[in-house]
Amino acid sequence: MIREVVAVISSAKKLTYAALSAVVLVLAACGGAEDTSGDPEPPDAAAEADGGDSDPEAEAYFDGKTITLLVPFSAGGGTDLRARLLAEHLQQHIPGEPQVVVENVTGGGGALGMNEVALGEPDGMTLGITSPSIPLRWIRGAEGHDYDLATMNVHGAFTDTCMYYISTAYKEAAGIETLADLPDAPQAARMGYTDAAGGLPILQNILADMIGAPMQAIAGYAGSSEALLGVASGELDGSALSVSAYLDQVLPYVEEGEMEPLIQCGNAEDGDIVPAAGVEDMPTIKDLYEAVGVPMEGADWDAVYANVQIQSTLSQMVVSPAGIPDEAKRALDEGFNAAVTSDAYRQEAIDVLDTDGSPVNAETATGELQNLVETVTEEIIERWEQAVAQD
Repeated sequence: MIREVVAVISSAKKLTYAALSAVVLVLAACGGAEDTSGDPEPPDAAAEADGGDSDPEAEAYFDGKTITLLVPFSAGGGTDLRARLLAEHLQQHIPGEPQVVVENVTGGGGALGMNEVALGEPDGMTLGITSPSIPLRWIRGAEGHDYDLATMNVHGAFTDTCMYYISTAYKEAAGIETLADLPDAPQAARMGYTDAAGGLPILQNILADMIGAPMQAIAGYAGSSEALLGVASGELDGSALSVSAYLDQVLPYVEEGEMEPLIQCGNAEDGDIVPAAGVEDMPTIKDLYEAVGVPMEGADWDAVYANVQIQSTLSQMVVSPAGIPDEAKRALDEGFNAAVTSDAYRQEAIDVLDTDGSPVNAETATGELQNLVETVTEEIIERWEQAVAQD
């Protein structure tokens, strides 16, 4: 269904994202993922290696059941679109082929949805998908984020990273030709976000402090879709979102000369930051440091790097409540891996979102989360809090 929606509206650049968001809202009201059981994909090597429906215990457990995949944000955003695409394929790779439906539970910067997942019946029928802001808010102990993410099951993750973008009108008015020009902009860039406590405005504020760039984080937008429309209308000068959402939603405006990519977060790798797949030619945060001559060290760098770790390695985790039965956990772990490594998923993800999200399996994602918990210090959290307080 998601592919067909995009195909219908792809010819109208300015309406592409707004139209897709509207259709997804209708899908959300109607109940989520399309039933594709009548049009099964041919088996592939990953599914066969995974075992598919060869687990009789799991097949009996999930047969005839419905799994709800909760999205703690509004319909139409990058996390929501990824969830809906995953749901279509996940239900084909869990023994018993349960229906997987998507439900949006918004509020509290994702807190309401995540608490509903954490407090859900531990039976494997309730899943949640995170955004990068979720682990960051949880680690900070943000209001409402009372769940224990470290004890939840992580069945896999997408390792997308983020992209900041600005309007061409602002870029020209501010005289920005290179990253080194950012500190000299004559007026502050109005950057739109859901709220000031998210990972992207926090990262923006730290980077702006570091280079002395005039940038203002304006909170109050329901999601990245609303912020994008704000930039398109001139209400905002820019915003930030995942790379996959950038490629799908912002790139048409870039191709028309109305918006410009500013900087990508990049991927955190062994203390370094490297370009993300699909946007290798776009400058990273590391390039920004080098452009303004600031060494990659100290408290600010530690806070930036930890944030990039979250943005890249834990961009979107698929989680469930602690304590689900072993057969359910095994089936969900293996089902996620089989779904996201299938040729059918990869092709549709690239067609619809321009990237497959660089998924990782349950073991890798769980390890990344535990590593984050162990390495984020009180000093890093304090610097994040200072960045929130700026707005």
